[in-house]
Order: sequence, then C-alpha cells, then structure tokens
Amino acid sequence: MFVWFQIVDCVWFYFLFDIEFLSWFVIWSLIARFLLFLLCYLLGSELLEFVWAQILIFNSILLYGCIIIIFARPKPMENTVKKIKFLLLIITVVTAYSYTQPNKTPKSTPDKPEEIVFGQSAFLSEGSLQLYGELIRNAINARFKRVNQAGGIKKKQLRLLSLDDGGKPTKTKENIELMRKQKIDMFLGNMGTRNTLEILPLIQQKKIAVFFPWGGSPEFRKPNLSHIINGLGLIEPQIEALVDHTINTIRLKKIAIFHDDGTFGIQNKNMLVDALARYKTIPTAIASYNRFTMDIKTPSQKLIKADPKIVICLATSMPTVKLINNFFEQGHYGTKFIGIDSTMFVETILQRKGVVFHYASPMPNPQTSEKRIVREFREDMKKYFPTDPLNILSLSYYLHAALIADALGKIEGPITKEKLLNQMEILQQYDLGGFSVTFDKETRHAYPHTISILKG
Repeated sequence: MFVWFQIVDCVWFYFLFDIEFLSWFVIWSLIARFLLFLLCYLLGSELLEFVWAQILIFNSILLYGCIIIIFARPKPMENTVKKIKFLLLIITVVTAYSYTQPNKTPKSTPDKPEEIVFGQSAFLSEGSLQLYGELIRNAINARFKRVNQAGGIKKKQLRLLSLDDGGKPTKTKENIELMRKQKIDMFLGNMGTRNTLEILPLIQQKKIAVFFPWGGSPEFRKPNLSHIINGLGLIEPQIEALVDHTINTIRLKKIAIFHDDGTFGIQNKNMLVDALARYKTIPTAIASYNRFTMDIKTPSQKLIKADPKIVICLATSMPTVKLINNFFEQGHYGTKFIGIDSTMFVETILQRKGVVFHYASPMPNPQTSEKRIVREFREDMKKYFPTDPLNILSLSYYLHAALIADALGKIEGPITKEKLLNQMEILQQYDLGGFSVTFDKETRHAYPHTISILKG
C-alpha cells in the first residue's frame, strides 16, 4: 500500500512539476502517509509494514528536500526539469518492480482477515518418506479446497503452509520457529516422532498447538499435555489386532518381527513382544533395519535363518518391500508378511509378483466404503490430486482436516489455538460424515481405536 503511494507521488510530481508547488507537495505527502499509517495501525498492520512506511516517509523527505535545495530557482531551466522528471520516472519504475518481486519468506498469517493459516513441517524432499509427506499434505489441502469453495470458515480461507524438513528434527525446529515469526501457532500434519519430540518444549510451554502429528510416543499422550491432539495412529490397538489375527485367525505361531531402529520402531517392537507374551508366544527372530542406510540384507539374513512362518512388519512400505524381495531372491516363498498401517502400499508395489499382504488399519477401506466422508474424500482427491493413490493415510488426514474445519466453524469471536483445542476436547460421538469422533482426555486422541485387517 505504501509503495503504491510512493508511485502515485512520483507520477503526479512528474506531470505537475513546479517549484512553487513543491513545498505543498511535501506537506501533502507527509500528511497522506501519516493518515494511511494510522489507518493501517488501527486495522492491525504488521510491524514490517510500519517499518516500510517509515522508510518511505524518510525517502520522500530526502528526495523532495534534495530537489528543493539543489534545483530551487525562480524558474528552473527546461533541461533541469527534464532531468528531475527522468529521475522520478526511474524511481517509479524501480519501486513498482521491487513491489512485484516474490517474498521468499512465508508471509501469510492467521491474523490476516482473509485467511486462517496452519503450518506443517514434513518430509517433502527426495527420500523414503517423501511419498508419505506429499500424501498427508495433499489430503489436507483437498479438504481445505472443498471448504474454501463453499465459502470458507466465516468468510476466511483455510491454508496450509508446508515446509520441508527432510526428516531432520533440527530442521523441523527451524521450520516451526520460522513460521512462528509469521504468527503461525497452529500446526497440522507434522511428521516424525523424533521431529515432534524436538518441538515438545514449545508444546509444553503452550506456544504452539500441534494437531494430528504423524508419529507416536507416550510423551504425546500425557493428559496434561494440553496443546496437542493425537489422531488415528495409536499403535497399541494395531499391534493387538495383528497378534490376534496371526494367532487366532490364521493360526500361525512361528512369528518373526521386523522393525526400524528408531525410537518409535523400538517402542513398537517392545509392545509387540509383550503382546505375544500374553499369548505365551516368543518371537522366532527379531531384526531391525537402519532408516537412513536402508540396509535390508543384514536383517533379512537373520530372519531367513530363523525360517519364520510369518513376519510382522513394524515399518514403512519400501523397507518391507525390500525385505519381501530379499526373501524371494533367497528362495523363501512360503513366508507370510503382515504389517501396521504404514505398510499399506506393499501389495500395490509387489502386485506383479502376486504378493498377498495384509495390514492393520484404523480407517475404513478408502476405495469401497460408502460413508459420506469417504465418498467426499474420493471425489476431492480425484478432482484436486488425481494422480495420488487412494489410501488410508490420505483418508485419515482428509478426516483430520474436515474435523479441524468443523471445529473452527463452531468458534465464536476471534480464532485462537486455545479455542480450537477446546472445541476438539468437547467432541463426544461427533458424526463426521459417518465416522464417529470421541475425544479421549486420557490419551489426547480424538478418535476411537477400532482396527480392521485390510488386504493391501
């Protein structure tokens, strides 16, 4: 706004230049800028705009003052006037050009009257988890687009600002701090257990609110951790369902465990060992893989040597695919494989090899369910992200975004993270398009833990 006043000044002065009007022009410029600054201040102008306004005011005083001092004569010579006009033309062009250049710093904030902005720090660069990061981001945006096309939330548009952290916790913290400087204090769809642990102090200090992080830790489920809402990824019910399916449904007891070597993976492995112990079953073998080197041959050899009837995979899809391929390469075709929800793409990837793979899911089948929210999910993904496969991860974050939008719509007055948290906490048997939502204050989870075993 201030930049355009600078341009108007220059253009007006270019055509109406006369020393006799110069003093009045300076006075008009200062008064107009002061009134404009006052208006923006009352409407909640950002600090940067205030600083920019002061720079322009100083620039105007300096420019016009120099013209008065250097060129003021009873009647300026014709070529002197031409030089001044040429100078003003250059200033106008440069100012307009600088105004049109993109700002590399994310600028939109929830304080702007036309937007409600959520931040996200996720694995979006090339790597084993890039697909998951993109699926989470796209699913949230798909629901936000539906809401925005229907008029938004009280005439405000929803927006997700996503920054890549490459899976590095320190980068996650940098991203969060960067967005906090832009007055973003609500975050949706952050990825990684270690990454979320890195920003746990900010959550504990109530400086930010984190909704539905992808990952899990007992630290996130403490009842007094008021500024986090957990989603569908609670792992204990999935592990219980996998063990029950393996022992009671398909009746296999020679069971091996394959898991990643991170904090989350080790916790999951320990829970699985305990769950098997309740069925008086000891794992035939336990092998872990490194998430960064993706060395699968070493753990694969350990598992093949134990000759299990089934391997329960506490991993993501690609390491599990590599494990199965390694078993096949070694001639072990009789072993079955089953996994947690993050192994959802295994059968799709290996479909040409005829692999049958099952996984635990807290979600209904995204391709066949007739629940209204699932039908809307299929419609929006086809419309906005037609190349994304329909899967339970996308569906879960589509649901999260829908729940966030519904809760925002119930807030009275200015929207704050505390008001949104409160709306989430009072949900009891809330119907989200055929999907029931009940907040559990003991675990900070917003959904029930009904688990199905789906065929990949």
